[in-house]
Amino acid sequence: MRKFQFAMVVLLLFVAGGVNAAVPFGSSPIWESLDSDFSTGGALADVDGDGYLDLFVGNGNDMALNNNSVYKNQSGALETVASWVSLDQGYFGHNAVGDVNNDGNVDMAVSYYGAFVPWRHDIYYNDGDSLERTPSWQNAMSDTFNSFDCAFGDVDGDGDLDVVFSGGEMYTGRNQRSRLYLNAGGIFDTVASWTSLPGYAYGVAWGDVDNDGDLDLAIGNEQNYNHLYYNNGGVLESSPSWQSNEIAATNQIAFGDIDDDGWVDLAVSNGADCHVYFNQAGTLEVSPSWKSTDAKSNYSCIALGDVDADGDLDLASGGWWEPLVVFENFAGSLDTVPTWSWYPGGGKALVCEEVVWGDVDGDGVLGTCDALDGDGVKKVFYFLHHPVHAIEYIVVNGETLALTEYCYDLNAGWISFKDAPSSGMANVVMCYEYSVDLDLVVTNWDPPTGNFLFDNISTGILEYAEARSPGQTSVKMSARPNPFAANTRVDISLPSEYAEAYGSPGSDMTVAVYDVGGRLIRQLRTSDDESGSPFSTEWDGTDIDGRRLPAGTYFVSLKSRRLSASCKVVLLR
Repeated sequence: MRKFQFAMVVLLLFVAGGVNAAVPFGSSPIWESLDSDFSTGGALADVDGDGYLDLFVGNGNDMALNNNSVYKNQSGALETVASWVSLDQGYFGHNAVGDVNNDGNVDMAVSYYGAFVPWRHDIYYNDGDSLERTPSWQNAMSDTFNSFDCAFGDVDGDGDLDVVFSGGEMYTGRNQRSRLYLNAGGIFDTVASWTSLPGYAYGVAWGDVDNDGDLDLAIGNEQNYNHLYYNNGGVLESSPSWQSNEIAATNQIAFGDIDDDGWVDLAVSNGADCHVYFNQAGTLEVSPSWKSTDAKSNYSCIALGDVDADGDLDLASGGWWEPLVVFENFAGSLDTVPTWSWYPGGGKALVCEEVVWGDVDGDGVLGTCDALDGDGVKKVFYFLHHPVHAIEYIVVNGETLALTEYCYDLNAGWISFKDAPSSGMANVVMCYEYSVDLDLVVTNWDPPTGNFLFDNISTGILEYAEARSPGQTSVKMSARPNPFAANTRVDISLPSEYAEAYGSPGSDMTVAVYDVGGRLIRQLRTSDDESGSPFSTEWDGTDIDGRRLPAGTYFVSLKSRRLSASCKVVLLR
């Protein structure tokens, strides 16, 4: 991946054209697609490996035979007419993206909603720099059903992505089961290995609700209760252990830690309002303690992302012929009326099917490393920042893992290991890119109006005076000499925008040494310079009691509330 120097940083204070300038979007989108499809599914991912996010769209819904499409990103700008379109046509619903065969390339699954006829669903594999135009996988003809949504997740903990498709079609009364298809080394079963209770399921999402290290499955239902199926040792329970206490009108759903308590919460778009079921230490509340209070009728889409870069997840939504909105999060408390809203003028219409967060122009991408603790059992870990823009590398117990040893969902922000990392402190190091400048995409069901992109114009956060491409690292750590026999000096450099936004390095950061097993060796003293300037610390190869340590590999780890990074050092004797 290309690396670029930091551009000059300035603070932009811009009053947005929405309800509240704290949400940094302007009064109109910067991009609209020109294809006349009934767009439904939407996802952002890098299909061609150039470092920029492309837009994947599922088209057709229950209205017309459409092709699926990908709008390529040309150095930060989406093309207005999709250059990739599938050869097959259908009444397609929502989509999901992920690396299903662990080859480093993004693949796409698409549900088939159908013109009231059950049918087969698709997975398009990536051939290296684009998707194949005819799907290599479909479920068996003996296993057809209507599906509006799909999601990738590693249910059996084998390090590859399985896929679940929602089941049911409300308008013609097709009460059906959602279905799970297992993946074995990139090859999916064609007959479902697990099915849910029958219903009209319109949203599916994976999340580790009970923090036991595996992925549980939430299903959002129309004319029924919302359900959660817990994962017990790699197998989903046959009946949900949790359900909401009210009949739902749910369309799309999303997991995220909204109140920053370490437990993922469940957000749903629910017709007349949006809901959040907060997680009470492993169990979702049955009655949502947060509901939007604005007068709407058809909330239909939902997504979580930190649009204002203040460290908490904001909520985006929209509806059928209703505005696109953002509810800002204030330290775990969401506004109940939209902080920002927009609806097209000039005779155009908006029917929101999907909202997606991502840094399309790459102007806020930073690099970081999270150092987390393994326990020998847990396989699923969450990145401290998401959506994740790209993964750089994953290190467990000092060894860089191959792509075949884990899978992930960049949008949901989790990684699932094939083998559970052993017990240790900071022995799981995940280095990746994320953005402090998230843009927002909305897919639109109502042609000829297209899909829209809103650019983050950064009210109250820092913006680069020159746009830079993805790949820039925000924290730089280097040790000299390395390898060393007596002493090594570790130099730590933070970008000036971090210090300006969050204070001096020493006010929020610790630096410590760990061995390859993740055990804490010694807490190091840091010396602070003025805000934003580099600082350094030294290590003499001894532990907390001053005892000389044996030769070997060690990690110097930096941790703060917002950043983490590590540097490998080799001690000689």
